[in-house]
Amino acid sequence: MKKSILIIGLGRFGLNLIEFFSHLDVDIIGIDVDEDAVNKAVKKTPYVYTCDSTNEEALKEIGIDNVDIAIIALGQDNPNGVVTGIVTTILLKRLGVEKIVVRLDDESYRDTFLAIGATETIQPIKIASERIANRLTMDNIVDYFNIIGDFNVFEMKIPDTFTQISLIDLNARSKYGINIVLIKREEQMFTPNSTHTLLPDDNIYVFGKKSDVIKFESFVRSNIKKV
Repeated sequence: MKKSILIIGLGRFGLNLIEFFSHLDVDIIGIDVDEDAVNKAVKKTPYVYTCDSTNEEALKEIGIDNVDIAIIALGQDNPNGVVTGIVTTILLKRLGVEKIVVRLDDESYRDTFLAIGATETIQPIKIASERIANRLTMDNIVDYFNIIGDFNVFEMKIPDTFTQISLIDLNARSKYGINIVLIKREEQMFTPNSTHTLLPDDNIYVFGKKSDVIKFESFVRSNIKKV
């Protein structure tokens, strides 16, 4: 059965979420008090409504009983935004939504939202800043995703000057403390095992601590073909 995801707040962040989820096998509902925002969002999904998320009856009317995950995508750049987010979180919890994710612009509100019922908070600005910093400081890093604490997944581009090496010889887990969890090679994507070989121009997804990934990335840069 498809999961139903409610996105509250259809600004830039909310619209980006709708765009992303539209490519997945989920049902999406979007709401905002601003009719113009709703009109923009309807181009991406038909299930968008002008709705006040602090109104319990309005939430019931849009089918809150069927929602598995609610994402409060509202900003807290003014006191009204904070109050709206808090009231919305309390209502969603009371109405039985199991997973409530709250966007934060200010980390000082994190404990408050978790205390009143949020199951998770996210900071888009912080995430974007970290991703940019990692891409700029490590030559072969394409993208970065924090999993938990200091453990991350890095997408890494293997340079075309790289000398191919089998994963058994690479022994990445023992030597560098990282795991290569996925390889993308042209149009093919697969989970590697010790029989596979790392080739120039591969895109790989590496799981581990940032300090260990830095050591591995240094090896990738140094392991170049001898002319």
